[in-house]
Amino acid sequence: MADAHFFNDEPFLDHEEGPDLLGHGQYAHHVISLLDRVRAQTETGVLALIGPWGSGKSSILGKVTRRLRGDAANDDGWLVAELNPWLYADLESLTLALFSEIREALPKNERWSEAREKIGGFGKAISPVGKVTALFGLDSEGLIQEVSNRISGDTSASAAKHRAEEALRKAGHPVLVVMDDLDRLTPEELLVVFKLVRLVGHLPNVYYLISFDERTLLDVLQRSELVGNSEARARDFLEKIIQVRLDLPAFRERDADILVDRSLAAVLASHGLTLTDIVDFLLVTFLRTNEPRAYQLLWQHRAELTGTSIDLPSRRDERPEQRIDRWRTRLQDAGVAEQHLDGVIGLMGMLFAPLGQALGNGANTQAIALRRGIGSIDYFDRYMVFGIPDDDLPEHAFDTALQQLADGTPGAEADELLLRLRDDTQRITRRIQYKRVAGTPLPAAALLKAAGQHYGRLTSAPQGAFGLFTADRAMDFLAKDLLTDLAEPDRPAILKTMAETPDGAVLAARTLQRVTARDDSDSPDHTQAAATPDWIGEARSLISTEIARHLAPAASRPLHELTELQITLIWAWRHTKTEVCRTWINQRLDQEWNPLDLLTALLPADRAPFPIIDSDTLHSLDALIGLDALYSRLGPLLDAPAADPGNPQDEHPAHILQALREHRSNPPVSG
Repeated sequence: MADAHFFNDEPFLDHEEGPDLLGHGQYAHHVISLLDRVRAQTETGVLALIGPWGSGKSSILGKVTRRLRGDAANDDGWLVAELNPWLYADLESLTLALFSEIREALPKNERWSEAREKIGGFGKAISPVGKVTALFGLDSEGLIQEVSNRISGDTSASAAKHRAEEALRKAGHPVLVVMDDLDRLTPEELLVVFKLVRLVGHLPNVYYLISFDERTLLDVLQRSELVGNSEARARDFLEKIIQVRLDLPAFRERDADILVDRSLAAVLASHGLTLTDIVDFLLVTFLRTNEPRAYQLLWQHRAELTGTSIDLPSRRDERPEQRIDRWRTRLQDAGVAEQHLDGVIGLMGMLFAPLGQALGNGANTQAIALRRGIGSIDYFDRYMVFGIPDDDLPEHAFDTALQQLADGTPGAEADELLLRLRDDTQRITRRIQYKRVAGTPLPAAALLKAAGQHYGRLTSAPQGAFGLFTADRAMDFLAKDLLTDLAEPDRPAILKTMAETPDGAVLAARTLQRVTARDDSDSPDHTQAAATPDWIGEARSLISTEIARHLAPAASRPLHELTELQITLIWAWRHTKTEVCRTWINQRLDQEWNPLDLLTALLPADRAPFPIIDSDTLHSLDALIGLDALYSRLGPLLDAPAADPGNPQDEHPAHILQALREHRSNPPVSG
């Protein structure tokens, strides 16, 4: 991304049309103006851009060279040659490179042909034959010819320099040679560069703009034999080399603030984060950098830290200080220094609710989730991989999808969200709930419709303790909350839309029951409907009609041919129009269905440790069939003494009959 340079050592070269955030553009303009003034007063010179490391010298040099090259088309515009002294190990190689760069900076047309030729001739004249052959790649035959040319020709270095000077004066264009980071050279390399600049490269219309950190450069010079361990001599030497100093202004607090803001913005954008995430991001980065083995423990104990683990029996009554001691031991074993233990644990307590609660700082998982912190299982991976994993949905895509659903406009983001609602139900429903708790307007109707379409086809694996938090349960909770967000007059139509598919009808019936039941219980008793709001009666009637339509094929089938979904629909029917449901089922029982077989299908055999029929189940059977009608149909079986079943297949029906006998003898007291 465009701001990635904040995380490496590359210069910051923002575009001309962009904001001059740190004043580099203004200073570059000042440098160019000074170059023009120096040129007007002398035909060669050395200017030095001086400032500490990280102060923006390379950025300013980049702006200067780019602007000068942009003006090179002018009749007297500057030509620019850039030379990196790091690439050359000795004076001869660097000398050839200098004249090669100057030659390459000259325009390649007839007007400049003489200057290009003379510059090249001067470079060859002052260089050993071996350096020339290395530079131009001559073979052995070429080497012999080159030696012959030098012996027979005019190879005087002073004559060659004189010809080069005449050609450069005649051309009239100034050439700026830019050299950056001289403070990073060795003492010997630095002296080579200064010798080249001050003596060999002292040519008309050739100017030098060098850059360095003065403190570092003085230290380097003092390690050389020429200067010795004397700062005064080092400063005197620099003064002989440099004609004009350009001291970069001190890095102001304003500049630091701007860089911090841009760096944070770059981090947030590249990792899909917002300011709500940045504290966690920085704390995790600190751990990763300064306590890498403690950082590895986050992966290892992810479930415990995010509150999604199943506590061992020995830890269920664990006191806060015991949890802290356990983490102290883990961190000690991971090599965290004793004096850092409390600090690291305190930092982790800011990130993870279980540790924060043990420290007494009032941390809670929902607050962490609302700020999209690492302590939420839904966002943990983002911080550990420093980005958005492939199986996660970025926040901007999530928000775009919700907006598309709200507007009724199709889009790739909405399609992706609905696909993940099916395949990653628990996480997506939690994230929708986070939006809801935060007060973000949600497209409740569109989400309920999608929930109805996907219900029954959810592929997300169970989560939570013992796998009890299933995908359909997560969808149940979300649908209930979304329905309450709708205005009451709008609810029946949405529930009917949800019920247009068999699976959706199950969800619609369950959602209606959860929204309307007193104390949010599962009581199916709808007989006390005197004060029932109109919308509830309308919704029950609409859902009941849809369920009857879905069950129409089952009316003519034997009980054992009913699908699991049809059994579920019958069971869900009790939440709607009980009189319609009772009539339909009793008609089937009057024809060919066996009441005990129906109970065996409706009541699962694996309810242990719960009773097969409890008071709620009894109310449900009353809503579906009517208890009096059920007792009457099963009369002979209920009146017969209980017997040990001889066949394991008869065990479950026998248990159902025994439970009904007990309830018939001791009917629940109605409240």
